[in-house]
Amino acid sequence: CGRITPQKNIDLIVQAFLRLNQEVANTCLVVIGSASRDLYGDLAYEQLLHSLVPLHLRERVIFTGFVPQEKLPVLYSMIDCSVLGTKNNLETLPLFILESLACGTPIIASAVGALPEVIHPAAEGYLLSPDYSLEEMVSAMREMVNQRDYWSARSKEIESYIQNNFSWQRVADDLVRIIKTQPGVDIH
Repeated sequence: CGRITPQKNIDLIVQAFLRLNQEVANTCLVVIGSASRDLYGDLAYEQLLHSLVPLHLRERVIFTGFVPQEKLPVLYSMIDCSVLGTKNNLETLPLFILESLACGTPIIASAVGALPEVIHPAAEGYLLSPDYSLEEMVSAMREMVNQRDYWSARSKEIESYIQNNFSWQRVADDLVRIIKTQPGVDIH
């Protein structure tokens, strides 16, 4: 979910899903976003993503296009996991990750930026190496599918973890605490 650009490595996610689908046929991939609706979107890349999907699997790889922010929680709550393909540190802590986790949805992502501080393996999802291979992505997807019941049972814990540790109230409280510790600052 988000910007459709090569930086996100969505092509690797699609390729990994296509390999996984050869083993596990009852899975779907949903790509949320629209390059044409995003100032930084890449239309050629979005067309490439569509072309990667064979005709017989077009019903299993769903490109939703733009989805309004207020409808995203419904989608996040319906899916088994969210996947972020970014391999570089240009991605610090995408809202997509926090939104998914806040809906109780586990994550597959590479260990870049602040993601290792948020995603703890086997608790909130799977962390891949920063330069993960296609096989690593397929393996993580396979594990997520094979452990659906485990992740479904953890949904409320994942949701609580994010709400307790990454809410706007927590951010505001931390900011006030930091400011109060500065010499000469008096906040009531």
